[in-house]
Amino acid sequence: MMRSAEHFILEGGVLDESSLRSGEWVTFFGKQPDLFDESKFLHLANEYMMKADIAGLYRSDGDMDLTWLKSNDEIDIFNRSGVFPSFDPSEEAFLFAFKKDDAYVATARYGTAGKGFIVVDRVGTLDCYKRQGLASRLLAAIVAHASLRDIKTALLVSTVEGEPLYLKAGFEHVAQVKVFSVN
Repeated sequence: MMRSAEHFILEGGVLDESSLRSGEWVTFFGKQPDLFDESKFLHLANEYMMKADIAGLYRSDGDMDLTWLKSNDEIDIFNRSGVFPSFDPSEEAFLFAFKKDDAYVATARYGTAGKGFIVVDRVGTLDCYKRQGLASRLLAAIVAHASLRDIKTALLVSTVEGEPLYLKAGFEHVAQVKVFSVN
């Protein structure tokens, strides 16, 4: 789903509907404002903001070494594969992926979000490889990598489908998230 812009509204925040344009997204974290008129929007998703203490999560140094795409060449090959959303490398963002038969089948990434925090994002597995533990292993690789960087807390926004994975891994709910598109 493409969008020209996304507006994030935290619980208690105010949404100025007059500034919104068709196709833009509005994402609410926590309770929506009382005056929000849902009839003007297309409801896209219900999700969950979740967090975890890194020290309480399983880590796998072996999976970190196996899945971390460190070099620009590795990242270029990943991006050219077109299987998952492309990744823009930076000093504060890291990409992890599993390959089977020379093709990418699962991926996850994270970026730092202030001192001691990371945001885990774009955790995905091709349908035919789901339920094999690859996403759990990618999370364990991210935890190992983040631990080396003295990260204390992991945050993420989970789909309803991904929620059981994160709960089992040790994440807990912070807030309900609702995503809308401007009609």
